[in-house]
Amino acid sequence: MIWITAEDLSRLAASNNLENMEAITEVKTHPKEEQFRLLMEQSLMELPIAPFLANTPQFKQWFSQLQLLAPEIWSNEPNTWKTYGQLLQFPYNNVILSTKIDLLIYQYQQLEIINWTTHCPEDLENVLTDWKPQLDLFILAKTESYLPSQIRMTYWFLQEENDPIKVSRSYSMEAYQAFQEQLEQVLSKISPPDVTNSFPVEDTLTQFLTGKISIKNYLDSIPEIEI
Repeated sequence: MIWITAEDLSRLAASNNLENMEAITEVKTHPKEEQFRLLMEQSLMELPIAPFLANTPQFKQWFSQLQLLAPEIWSNEPNTWKTYGQLLQFPYNNVILSTKIDLLIYQYQQLEIINWTTHCPEDLENVLTDWKPQLDLFILAKTESYLPSQIRMTYWFLQEENDPIKVSRSYSMEAYQAFQEQLEQVLSKISPPDVTNSFPVEDTLTQFLTGKISIKNYLDSIPEIEI
């Protein structure tokens, strides 16, 4: 199985063809953004974060802005529960779609996705049609009991000097179906390799341990020894 992220889908969409899984590479993270995500998770776990805020004025600014403008991130409403830092995976057409969501707020008839990022795009009007938000919405529509129309996505774009910018949209069955068609077109560019013959034994063990091939393919790759 190949793990596919939104970044992989973006690269696939821009390329003519990827002939094997080696073309799918892990995207580098942005340390500052990842550090702020960890701080937010600690806050949601009610762990102390005052020392981090005191030593990082930029984080203190972003955190204070979100507390003021997005109190729902921390509020405890009746019949509501939350998960944060959620890694979501869904098997689809011989790949595993993978994404990570900053916060999910579950209510009786609505599921809200909330993500925060330090990268503010120029085209805010169409930002939720990018691969990352569309993949988040699609995987949740596949894995949760909510209808697409009951799922909503909110992005907070954090800026160094100005207030955060909020972009929020509701999902729909039409958007779900359109993305599924787009997804299948892009995934059709992947031609899975013959993992049985493509790697020596030592490499197939690494592939198996990292989840890139199944136990069957790993066992099939081990040569039989006659005694």
